[in-house]
Amino acid sequence: MIRDIGLHTFPRLYAEAGRTVEPFSRLSSRPASPWLNGGCIGEARSTGYRAPSMSRNTDGVRLHLLAAGSMVALAGILAADAATITLHLDRWALAARTLEGLPPAEREWISTDTAMAIAGRAKTGFVALTIPCFLLWFFVGHAAIRRRRPGTTHYHSGWTIAGFLVPGLNLVRPCQLMLELWRQSMTIPPWPVWCWWGAFLAAGAAGRIAARTHHMAEDVHDLITASIVGAAADLLDLVAAGLALFLIYRMTRYQRSEPESGSGAHRIATVPARRA
Repeated sequence: MIRDIGLHTFPRLYAEAGRTVEPFSRLSSRPASPWLNGGCIGEARSTGYRAPSMSRNTDGVRLHLLAAGSMVALAGILAADAATITLHLDRWALAARTLEGLPPAEREWISTDTAMAIAGRAKTGFVALTIPCFLLWFFVGHAAIRRRRPGTTHYHSGWTIAGFLVPGLNLVRPCQLMLELWRQSMTIPPWPVWCWWGAFLAAGAAGRIAARTHHMAEDVHDLITASIVGAAADLLDLVAAGLALFLIYRMTRYQRSEPESGSGAHRIATVPARRA
C-alpha cells in the first residue's frame, strides 16, 4: 500500500530519477551499500593501505603514558638537583665564613640542613617514581622496534630491565640497548646516548664518594670538601637526568610519527568519487 501511494503521489520524481520500484522483500535482500562492498573500500584495499593495528595503538598509548610519567619524574629530579647544588654551595659559604673567623648564626646551619633534608627526600621520591616508569618505557619502546623491524636488533627487550640488575653487565648492556633504540629511531649520531650513559655512571660514582666524604667529615675543612664533592655529584646527576629526559622525548616522538613497517601506511588511499 505504501508503495502504491508513493507511485501515484510522486510519479514525476521516480520518472526523472530513472528508478524502478522493487518490492520490499527484494530491497531487503540487496547489499546495504554497493559503494562499501565494491567501491571505496575495495579500491582502497587495492592501494595497499591498511589502518594501524589495535596492538600498535595500545602500545603507542602505553608508551606515551610511560614517557609522560618518566619526564615528569625526571623534571622533579632536575628541580631537586638544582636545589641541592644551591644548598651545597650555601654550606660551603657558611664553612668558609667560619674559617675566616666570622662564624654564622646557628639558625643558618639549621635552616640549611633542614632544606637539604627536604630536598633529599623529594629527590628520593622522584627517583622512586622514575625507576619503574623509565624501565617500562625502555622495554615497551625497544619491543616495538623489534616487532616493527625484525632482525634489526641484537638483544632481547628483556635486557632493558635485566641489564641494570646484573653486576658487571650493568656497566654496558643498558647503553647497548639504548644505542639500538636510538639507531632505529634517529638518523643523527648517537652522541646523546653516550653523553647520557657517561654522565649516569659518573654521577653514580660521584654520589658514593660524596656520601662517604660527608659521613667522614670531622672539621670545617672536611665539610668544605664534602660540599664541593656533593655539588659536583648533583651537577652530574642533573646532566644525566636532563639527557635522559631528552632521549625519552625525542624517541617517543619518533615512535608516534613512524608508520608501521609493511603496512603501506606511507601511501595515502584516496577515496574515489561515488559512481552514479
